[in-house]
Amino acid sequence: SVSMLGSAAANVTSGLIGSLVMILSAYFFIVDRDKMKMVLSKWLPDDLEMQYNNIKGKLMAAMGGFFLAQLKIMGIVFVILLIGFFILRSPYAFLLALLISFLDLLPVLGTGTVLIPWALIVLVQGNFHQGIILIILYIVCLLARQLLQPKIIGDSIGMDTLPTLVLIYTGYKLKGMSGMILALLIGTIMMTLYKLGIFDNKIKRVRCLIDKYMHYE
Repeated sequence: SVSMLGSAAANVTSGLIGSLVMILSAYFFIVDRDKMKMVLSKWLPDDLEMQYNNIKGKLMAAMGGFFLAQLKIMGIVFVILLIGFFILRSPYAFLLALLISFLDLLPVLGTGTVLIPWALIVLVQGNFHQGIILIILYIVCLLARQLLQPKIIGDSIGMDTLPTLVLIYTGYKLKGMSGMILALLIGTIMMTLYKLGIFDNKIKRVRCLIDKYMHYE
């Protein structure tokens, strides 16, 4: 118990220090933003600065598309939950649907964070009708997110559905929901850089090596 409490106290202290450093760093980056841009533009060549601005603009657009896709999925989940709560005749249907759909937007949490415990509680209380509807509602929300997510995100960030699905599955298997979000962000960045031609020289070298290997006698 003493060891566990000591570890918990150390984690809390580390978390507080990390949060403080993050807030201070964000503040100083914002304050010195113009100064850092001037220093960067002073030392970077003109062509490299143009390429940097181009990459920055494309990445910002891709990130915007990614978060817009998440909001679209949140809207679909909200509508499904709202219909379900209307069927249950909940007096707070709109508010509950909004809060639970927002939880579904977060990486670690989801609709199951609320719907599964709620369903278990009402089933234990003997309200099987409400419990079954809540479980069905959770399954429908889960299927809607898993089926629509690759298509919506792929269209929003300009990526094909199959690579988006591979990124979602790989990230989820590696580190759950947070890994899925991280994999999508990394994939978006890499695809944006590829479209800008950053990897063209490396791809040409690999093709040249493959061609030499295929024609080697």
